Amino acid sequence: MKYIFFLIFSAISFSIHAQDSNNPFIVRYYGSFNSLFERSVNIRKVTATLLIEGDRSLFTMKETGDEVVDPSNIAINLSPDSLFTVYKDTESNSLVFDFMDLNQRPLYYADTLYPMEWKVQNLEKSIHGILCKQATTFFKGRNYTAWFAPTLLISNGPWKLGGLPGLILEAYDDEMQWKLTFDSMEQSNPMNFTRYHRMISSGIKGYDAFTDYLKKMHTKLQHAFSAQATGDCLTCDTKSVVKLYSWEKIN
Repeated sequence: MKYIFFLIFSAISFSIHAQDSNNPFIVRYYGSFNSLFERSVNIRKVTATLLIEGDRSLFTMKETGDEVVDPSNIAINLSPDSLFTVYKDTESNSLVFDFMDLNQRPLYYADTLYPMEWKVQNLEKSIHGILCKQATTFFKGRNYTAWFAPTLLISNGPWKLGGLPGLILEAYDDEMQWKLTFDSMEQSNPMNFTRYHRMISSGIKGYDAFTDYLKKMHTKLQHAFSAQATGDCLTCDTKSVVKLYSWEKIN
């Protein structure tokens, strides 16, 4: 009985401390991501962390298994889906995400913080003993479901998701191409967000610039592959095989 009481007290105590801006903490998630969404199936296990300190947070996601490449699929994925690093600052109403270009160099762009319109549903479930409510939204071409904890008064969540009256403990799209579920929380050392502060202060290109960059890269690759396809061939099909795939739908 004492042990059970200790566990309950510890959970409540951590919940209180986690919401104190003077106590940075880490939320850990586990899940999966289909890197070949809309083309084929290549489900990769992933882990993710959401580092929160007051109004600021940094989300990162990485795969834990090897990617299986289909040699028959020669389409090039120009966008690693903006899923991997997202910085949020509610005080300045800012969001910054990264993108790795074809030379594996990180590029940074700004996006709107929490533009999604959530519909809270009359469904509840427990995740690691924490009562959660369901909410749904349509965001940049995909339907998402989130399970948030009203007892954790942190309007944040994995990736770009957030804006609900509670921390998002689970999130996924309707087709289950991407899913993250809460694993654990722990207190953390103070974090250094200086690089992101400088980007925001000095000005950073927005989401439209990001989509323009992808489209330009796509056009260049199309031309390059078409030129290679023609060569000395007089009868071969010269249509480009390069296709643009992006997790967030680009018109």
